Amino acid sequence: MSTSKKYTKLLIGIVMIATLSFMWGCSDAVAPPIEVTDITVTGEGNATTVTDGSTLQMSAAILPADVADSSVIWTVEDGTGTATISTSGLLIGTGVGTVTVVASSNDSSAIEDSIQITVTSQPFIASMFPLDGATGAAITTNIEASFNEIMEPSTMTSLNVTVSASSSEITGVVTYAAESKTVSFNPEIDLLYDTEYTVTVKQAVTDVSGVALLEDMTWTFRTATELLAGDGPALINLRTASNFAILAKSAITTTGNTLITGDIGVSPQSLGDMTGFSETLALDGTSATSVYVTGKIYAADMQEPTPSKLTTAISDVQTAYVEAAGRIDHAIVSGTAGGSIGGEIFAPGIYTWENVVDMATSITLKGGVNDVWIFQIADNLTASSGAEVILADEAQAKNIFWQVAGIVTLGTGAHFEGIIMSMTQIVLETGASVHGKLLAQTQVTLDTATVTPL
Repeated sequence: MSTSKKYTKLLIGIVMIATLSFMWGCSDAVAPPIEVTDITVTGEGNATTVTDGSTLQMSAAILPADVADSSVIWTVEDGTGTATISTSGLLIGTGVGTVTVVASSNDSSAIEDSIQITVTSQPFIASMFPLDGATGAAITTNIEASFNEIMEPSTMTSLNVTVSASSSEITGVVTYAAESKTVSFNPEIDLLYDTEYTVTVKQAVTDVSGVALLEDMTWTFRTATELLAGDGPALINLRTASNFAILAKSAITTTGNTLITGDIGVSPQSLGDMTGFSETLALDGTSATSVYVTGKIYAADMQEPTPSKLTTAISDVQTAYVEAAGRIDHAIVSGTAGGSIGGEIFAPGIYTWENVVDMATSITLKGGVNDVWIFQIADNLTASSGAEVILADEAQAKNIFWQVAGIVTLGTGAHFEGIIMSMTQIVLETGASVHGKLLAQTQVTLDTATVTPL
């Protein structure tokens, strides 16, 4: 073979090798990575609910199995509820309602999947009656616990709601009222005088979604001694409404230098329906403050949990009003002084009027430390300027209940003792004062007024 032919073959071989090497290298450089084609989001154990304040681990199944980048970006979109989620998919419920959890591919495929998760509330006892640590409870009292939400009635049994003294359980009938979210224990016989009782609501009670209490709830109270046993009807259970100095549905307005000690709230109306307070909204949006209120201001348009708490409290106002209006557990005195009650002295008991009640001058409520008064008024209640409710002996304002279907008007400088529950409006004119609470199913109007706590 000639030398030129040998060189030609060698050159062709080199070119072929170079070409193949080039093609092989180009193949590696341009081959696209395998991308995500599908994502499926699930909660741990296929759960679609998470308890408010608790966690739920989310996961994302990626296809194909040999995808180049199987990582995802987790986000959560608030709906009627709220939640947060970590980069690893750990969801934390922060507000009751629904949220949408989204997992997005971390490559250029722009594939994502989402799932709706419901944030449920953890049931808890919002109020109890008698209160924890209470003394002087009536031996005829029913024991009650009100929850923050509607509970499962089938779990409200004598096995899960118990009352004991000296470690021995007493017998009683357990009932549950969904409208007030309250379980009641009615002892079969009167309680003993001067005895400490322990109430236990066990963790086994659940809400309608099957969520149980976080733990057993236990509290104690002591009955009155026989010497100090109260006369008159049993107390009215205000439930969570007892947490407020003033509570109204539609509005609370003030003029002048009003001074309120305690919390106030309006629901279902908004903060804009509380006028004259020059309030400052808290950073977390759940309350406000004012120079006129030694306490906090709450409205239905604030951040959770305020709206939920107010809804319960307003419902409790209505429940307490109905209870007070229907009380017949003591001898009822009808139409005292024809409704013109100025100058009268009232012993403990239930007093009822179908007409307007006018208090032109001061009245006196005379009784013991545990005595109870309920005034049932089917029309308006008006106290003239300067008229006062005076407490004599050891009578206490916390044991006095004014249930009024009409408007309650306290004239200039008038003073009242007790808890005023009005189906309509409560008006405190210039300089009027109340030692107690104002609970209105419409509005409360104040003018340089003073409300002091029980």
